[in-house]
Amino acid sequence: MSAEDQWRLLQLVEETIRACVHRRQPPVDPCDPVFAEPQPMFITVRVRGELRGCIGRLDPTRNSAVTAIETAAAALRDGRFADRRVTVDELANLTVELMLLGPRQRIDGPGDIEIGRHGVVLELDDRTAVFLPQVAVEQGWNAVDLLGNLCTKKLKLPAESWLLPSAKLWVMEGQKLAT
Repeated sequence: MSAEDQWRLLQLVEETIRACVHRRQPPVDPCDPVFAEPQPMFITVRVRGELRGCIGRLDPTRNSAVTAIETAAAALRDGRFADRRVTVDELANLTVELMLLGPRQRIDGPGDIEIGRHGVVLELDDRTAVFLPQVAVEQGWNAVDLLGNLCTKKLKLPAESWLLPSAKLWVMEGQKLAT
């Protein structure tokens, strides 16, 4: 996807979020051939810098426009912020981030993680946890801290759970766009 089309996709995400907050349908043609391919992505919504939603699709099956619309709407319904939904009055202070993700690569452990470059996916049994590339930098974590926090914060398991034989680790890179 070209840089111009990435920005068009970000604009679609922002329009979708604004439409959803106003309880309107997003004004979009999800059949645009530019967006025909599936694209893994995460959408983060902030108001005055405060996180208000972050939802992603690692393995989308629909085209990137439909994935963007559905993910943007889902980010506004992020269950962690059920008591602080974005309101119309807050739209002037809204920041939207679109993280377009590259392919995942299987890794063996923390030595394969480059902080600031890699997002990390941890699968453990039937559960999945994700941190985007910027999270470890923002939190001041090293690779072991990142894996431990995936376990404790995302999966509510002991920090060393990533060492279990059933645990699977991947890294991915991302292209971050923001309004």
